[in-house]
Amino acid sequence: MAASKKAWRRRVGRVTVYQRGGRFWIYYRDCTPVRRPVGTSREEALAVAAKINAQLADGGPTLLAFQPIAVTAMIAKWLDHHEHVRRSAVNTVISNEPNKRLVRDGPADHLRSLPGSRPVAD
Repeated sequence: MAASKKAWRRRVGRVTVYQRGGRFWIYYRDCTPVRRPVGTSREEALAVAAKINAQLADGGPTLLAFQPIAVTAMIAKWLDHHEHVRRSAVNTVISNEPNKRLVRDGPADHLRSLPGSRPVAD
């Protein structure tokens, strides 16, 4: 029976970098465990791990930290992404006038009535 190959793993302060498949992942604890893929290069993964370790030491938000977002901001980002990046014809976007967007009877319509939905600050 052949001996199993030990997976590559490196510790950078409070951040662990490991390889799984063809990608490198990082793991650290910031109130909750965080596991994220960071790329296919070992050097890139170690650089990201060093940045996150420095941010953990400073006590600030980390590079891959969860950032809460208002529902209305999420809807605006989603619509902008579909309009400008994907250039798809989203049925919820009806625009008869330039520079005006009207959302009607779409999947995002019910989200506006959720508690915590507040207008997007410009």
